[in-house]
Amino acid sequence: MKKNNPKDYLDKTRSQMMAEIGNQSNAYLSDIWYCHVKTSWLGRKKEWIIYFENDNVCKIQIKKK
Repeated sequence: MKKNNPKDYLDKTRSQMMAEIGNQSNAYLSDIWYCHVKTSWLGRKKEWIIYFENDNVCKIQIKKK
């Protein structure tokens, strides 16, 4: 993943997102995708939950574990 700002990905299509982030075990036609962004040196993970509506990204939620 090249960008770390989720606002850069809003209104992109599924095929554009697949080219940017790769497959990462997401079902192409699913309306919700999970994307691992990074892991800190302490082992904390940062993930994005990407929501699609009408084949475009409508919302990205950031989840920290």
